[in-house]
Amino acid sequence: MEGKPQATDIKCVPCDGNNMQCCLELLRFYPKGIQLKWSSGTGSLKDVPFEVHEMGEAAGFSIRSMCVINEEALTDPNYKIRVTWEHSSLDDPEYKEISVTDPAFPGRPDLQDILVPTLIHGKEVSLQCQVSGYFPKELKVEWLRMERGSDARLTTQGNAESTVWKQDITDCRHEPEIGHSCTAWLTFTPDLHRDQGSEIICRVSHPSLQRALEKTTGMLTVLVCKGREYSKAPDRLKDALKRKCPEEDDDPPAAKSSQRVGKSSVKVAEVNGERETPKQRQQTSSRVKKPLGASTAVAEQDALVEEIHAARTGGRRGDVSNARVALGDKEDALMTLVEKVLAQVVLQFKEEHGLGSNDLSSSGILHRDQKSK
Repeated sequence: MEGKPQATDIKCVPCDGNNMQCCLELLRFYPKGIQLKWSSGTGSLKDVPFEVHEMGEAAGFSIRSMCVINEEALTDPNYKIRVTWEHSSLDDPEYKEISVTDPAFPGRPDLQDILVPTLIHGKEVSLQCQVSGYFPKELKVEWLRMERGSDARLTTQGNAESTVWKQDITDCRHEPEIGHSCTAWLTFTPDLHRDQGSEIICRVSHPSLQRALEKTTGMLTVLVCKGREYSKAPDRLKDALKRKCPEEDDDPPAAKSSQRVGKSSVKVAEVNGERETPKQRQQTSSRVKKPLGASTAVAEQDALVEEIHAARTGGRRGDVSNARVALGDKEDALMTLVEKVLAQVVLQFKEEHGLGSNDLSSSGILHRDQKSK
């Protein structure tokens, strides 16, 4: 009675050093005698050293065979590893083989999403993308960019802007049974005109990949800090954007409140045509009441500003397309609330000072349309 050997697939696992261990099992064959060899290479394969260990089986005989391949050989996508066996139950020798481009090869890199911090015009930032689980060590990382409204992919190195885009790879390490890993970085200074609406892509090439892997940031949003104005920044959102730059906001809340009260008092004094004493100015300021419903409108305005900022800076972590659609509606709602507050302030001022509609221009308080003219 004879039993043909049943072969498992070749399993490859990164091991200590810069080597990969390959293993195959032949199960439940009879009689015991069997011949086996490992070979590898490109084109003509050469024999490589291997080990054979017997396995206890209730039915027939079984063996496990292993060989070790250096990772330098695996940098060639055409490099193959083959194991061949002969047995009295077989008419011809049988074999199995594997290469780094086979789907079963375990050394394919895993590319994580790009981590994008808040982008502020003129402030240097770094994007990072982690790559893990690849073998052999050879890896190529490229950072590309697509300008707004274009599908063309531009490299960030080897061109006139190479000093603007700084690339680096850090945290390179090797772990047995896992492989190599590293973190790729792209450091640059965001520019509102160049980068608003553009995309940045991290592309990874490896001998185990027939096509490179890519991750994208999605459309970038560049914020404008307090004290700076740019033509491409939406005018109606400048104030909202300025409020979201705490690194340039050095005034404590108490100082800001004092500044706002002071400015309101000076305006009232100028409307009356004279400079009031500090005591009179304090009394006048206390008589200026907050318009009916203004606090509610301001609270709604602040809530909308927060939602707009969340849609701009947090969209990449959620549904970006829905965030962009909602952003336009929230901006319009914000402007409506601002106009509502201004109208209530003017109405309250008229009632307290007994002014008619024709007296507004002489009092120094103008509607937005009149002032623009």
